[in-house]
Amino acid sequence: MGYLLKKLSSVRKKEELNKIFASVNKEKSRRLITDYGLDKYLGINNIKDIIKEVKENILLKLSELVGI
Repeated sequence: MGYLLKKLSSVRKKEELNKIFASVNKEKSRRLITDYGLDKYLGINNIKDIIKEVKENILLKLSELVGI
């Protein structure tokens, strides 16, 4: 299956990943992507770092909103 993912255009990969990470099941999706090793075929080898950074940014924005 990985070879099929490698053939996808970067635009298509981006569109599909945006859909995945905008869904309510984004954490489960991230886990499945890493568990099955699909991240290397999708060109997102640092997905764990990306998710961590996104979570930190969300927490920072929330703390700014509530004045912490």
